[in-house]
Formats: sequence, structure tokens, C-alpha cells
Amino acid sequence: MEGTINVADKKYWWWAGPANDGAEERYCVHCRHETFGVTQYMDTEPDKQLAEETAKALVSKVDSVS
Repeated sequence: MEGTINVADKKYWWWAGPANDGAEERYCVHCRHETFGVTQYMDTEPDKQLAEETAKALVSKVDSVS
């Protein structure tokens, strides 16, 4: 699943789904703005609401690496 969020007039893209092979956790949520992004790994599969909430929580981390 995927979507976009706007925070402080900036657009962020997010997606959620299975984590890459070899990751400790089975699922992840990734949030990015332009070039850089941040991934949050989790043990349980997020529904759309949890995925979007997680993406919003990642915005400050995305901004810190942008």
C-alpha cells in the first residue's frame, strides 16, 4: 500500500509492505521526501491507518537526512 502526506507545505511519499529478505522484522513502512527517506521495520503487518501514522511519525527523521 502507498500514499502521500503533506506536512508544512512539503509532500512526502510513503509505502508499506513486506520487508526485504534478511531483515529481522517481516514488514516495513518507508517515508521519503525528494531524494532521501527513512524506513521503520515492524513485526506485524500494518493496516493503512497504522502505515500512514508511522509515515507521519517518520517525517522529522526524513527531514534530518534531507
